[in-house]
Amino acid sequence: MSFVGEWKRISSENEEGILKYIGVPEASIPFLMQAEATMNISKDGQTYNEVFTQLGQDRLNTMTPGQPGKYLTFDGNQVDCVFEFSANCVKISYSHNGVKYEGKRQLNDQQQLVDDLVLDDGKCTAKYIYEKK
Repeated sequence: MSFVGEWKRISSENEEGILKYIGVPEASIPFLMQAEATMNISKDGQTYNEVFTQLGQDRLNTMTPGQPGKYLTFDGNQVDCVFEFSANCVKISYSHNGVKYEGKRQLNDQQQLVDDLVLDDGKCTAKYIYEKK
């Protein structure tokens, strides 16, 4: 499994639903859904660094197997999170503003990076698909 590289989001499923569920202002949703989203994932030893860029803003998240992590949320807050690494995916979980987040990242058969997001044990879900640039 290699997530390392530069990725560009090519599609999403239920992005509007997720944004509404987490309380993004209605007026901002169309801008976010139309904005290009990219990720640059690098690895330094056992640590993965992910720079997510959208609307000219970068969010850096750092993941190290076996260590608690910090995740920079959409609204700019850092939250404690748990990362789980396995042979073919990485999972993340955290809570923020009363919402429970669970994410799973893996590569599909086309070698696209797929992020599945589940909020509050399935009350709202979304999928984001990225291709290498």
